[in-house]
Amino acid sequence: MYYLKYMGQRGVIDFSYANETDSMHLNLSIKENLILDSVPTSLIKDNEVNLSEFISNIQNPDLVDLLSQLGELNRPVASLCPRFLKLTSLIKALLSKREMLFLVDPHKNLSKEDISLLKRCLFYESIENHRKIYIQSSDPNCWLDVANKIIARDEYLNFEERSNPFLETTRFSNLKLVA
Repeated sequence: MYYLKYMGQRGVIDFSYANETDSMHLNLSIKENLILDSVPTSLIKDNEVNLSEFISNIQNPDLVDLLSQLGELNRPVASLCPRFLKLTSLIKALLSKREMLFLVDPHKNLSKEDISLLKRCLFYESIENHRKIYIQSSDPNCWLDVANKIIARDEYLNFEERSNPFLETTRFSNLKLVA
């Protein structure tokens, strides 16, 4: 957010955020979390039917695969293991129709297969849905194969955006790694 304001972004920033518990309502189920923050409010009236309909209309096949990993959606979020908590948080952010995604340590508690699936999912969101994705990671090396830009601060604490020198081919159009 500081970076966007520094770069001159004015007004309301249309974003979704995924961390873990910061973006989750622990007293609700997975389904209730998805309905509350991800499903458009026009679809909330009959939440059971509309959530199923909303999910069946998802075009991103990798997001559908991520969703299927969650299994039973009626489980309380407070009972989830760290992996499922992270997946739920990421899916919740991805389901929202926001222009920007801010993801904090999206690889944390995920397997290599989960991370690979997530990268494909983010690729689709970046290319097909023209979403801007910002990743803040405690392990930037995990994202150097997909981040087209790296945002860092110089010695005067000014933001600096540069091309990723480790990226062999530009796969993502809008994925930035905040270092």
